[in-house]
Amino acid sequence: MQMTMRWFGKDFDSVTLEQIRQVPGVTGVITTLYGKLPGEGMGDRGNHRVKGRGRGRNTSRGLRA
Repeated sequence: MQMTMRWFGKDFDSVTLEQIRQVPGVTGVITTLYGKLPGEGMGDRGNHRVKGRGRGRNTSRGLRA
C-alpha cells in the first residue's frame, strides 16, 4: 500500500507541496482539476506542469504525481 495525499492546487489549497513532502511515508500526490472546465483536455503540458511541482530543490525525496 502506498500513502498519498490529496492536493487541491496552489490556488485552492493552503498546504504546499513542500509541506506534503515532509510528511513521513507519503510517496504520491493526488491532484484535482479545479482549474479546468468539464470536457476540457489537460494535454501533456498540463500533466508535466503538475509533475514538475512535486520535485523540490535540494531534496532526494521527490513525490510521484
